[in-house]
Amino acid sequence: MGLTSSQAREQGYDVVHAATEIGHTARASATGLKSGRLVLIGDRRRRIVLGAAAIGPHAEEWIGEAVLAIRAEIAIDVLTDVVHPFPTFSEAYEPPLRELAEKMNGSA
Repeated sequence: MGLTSSQAREQGYDVVHAATEIGHTARASATGLKSGRLVLIGDRRRRIVLGAAAIGPHAEEWIGEAVLAIRAEIAIDVLTDVVHPFPTFSEAYEPPLRELAEKMNGSA
């Protein structure tokens, strides 16, 4: 969904990215899933998510948050403040969103 890192760079964005393994979520542990990945691509200057990839079983159930973030250009500070239900696959957003926020702040 949205732009890849390469596409974003070509369009002049100051690209940062972060990813997490879906297997690290409590929901994946509870259901026995070991594979899957969430990748987020952001723009440091505008502090928004530009692109995302949801890979793995049940990705259609949790890609919607990224779609909304990209289409509505929701600020990273708002996204990092979202409380995700537990245990769900959507909790996978929390680590990469925090990582993006740190990179956008120049901390990483």
